[in-house]
Amino acid sequence: MSELDFLDVGYESYDEFDEFVEYIRKDIDLSEIDGKLSLVGSLSDYETKKQFLESLDPTFDVVRDLGNLLILSGGSNNVPFYVHLNDFCPVFLTTGTKTEDLPATIDTYLHNTGRVSRLWVGKKQMDQIRRSIVQKHPDVRIPYFTAHHSPTSEDNANGITRPEFERTIQYYGEDGRRAFQEVKHKYGVFPTNVRFKKPNGFKFRITNDGVFTINTGVSEPLSIIQSSIDSLREVKEKIKTSEYEEVENEFVPDQNLEMVEPWGIKLNGGLDRRDIDNFEANIQSRNWDFDLSRMNASFGDIPGFRAEVIDEKTYGRAAMRSNRDLIRVYPREYTTFSQFMRIYSFVSDHIDANAQPVAL
Repeated sequence: MSELDFLDVGYESYDEFDEFVEYIRKDIDLSEIDGKLSLVGSLSDYETKKQFLESLDPTFDVVRDLGNLLILSGGSNNVPFYVHLNDFCPVFLTTGTKTEDLPATIDTYLHNTGRVSRLWVGKKQMDQIRRSIVQKHPDVRIPYFTAHHSPTSEDNANGITRPEFERTIQYYGEDGRRAFQEVKHKYGVFPTNVRFKKPNGFKFRITNDGVFTINTGVSEPLSIIQSSIDSLREVKEKIKTSEYEEVENEFVPDQNLEMVEPWGIKLNGGLDRRDIDNFEANIQSRNWDFDLSRMNASFGDIPGFRAEVIDEKTYGRAAMRSNRDLIRVYPREYTTFSQFMRIYSFVSDHIDANAQPVAL
């Protein structure tokens, strides 16, 4: 087992992601690996493997091409990575550290590559994952979690304490499983970072930016990451129905015409003033890498807004137009797939946790 091939795959291709998962589960003892195993899920807009391979440069070097499985190295310390293409929803695996190695490699790659999106795990989905694991494994512990509450949370009507205050809670303790239920009931928080520990079973952590850090046991986190990817495939499909094209203007030769097809986000509970205020207050927060260049809101019988958001990394623009229960999202010349995925994730987290992508 070499430093770069730390899972000792040799020259096996593992064409199916499930095959790769089964190999790790049956044949690899994570306690023998130098460092914790981190998994980073993603969704790719590339249509060919060649395009994806070209996107890896200059952040990564391809050490070995095994078909759907690649062995990579990246960063100044040649941090080892595997990436399984996984039907163009790539999953990266590494023993690199989350504080130093990942920012210099996978985080840099995802920031600079607009056609590969991070696997965002929404606050409601995070809570569903927590509840599912607790129900499936009655003896599981939660020794650490962070959780967040927004003043505009949809749960504010449930009698929580001082709902007008934004708050973040960090908790260490072997009673974290019960403690989370208590602070959720009292303060209306949703998990953003959770560590699970099952005696003689598994120990791993999940964060809402799609990073899974595994100490022991791989079946549970790998199953979660795949189900999270599957739940976002529909979003990817609806985004790809949008289109931007410049065509020649036969009446004004020096001025092209823009042909734009939007995609949409259907709101389950409709749009109200609180949602619009929440959009304007949070869209420029650090987590989303957006600037708001224009915002116009109306609060008549049918509240709505018109906005233009700018990707701080690529400077791509996207226009958003809303009515009572639909947000239309319009591409512009440099809009990226990653930008659209962040817009959807933002709406799910801050406006409607039950929002659904739609083709228009």
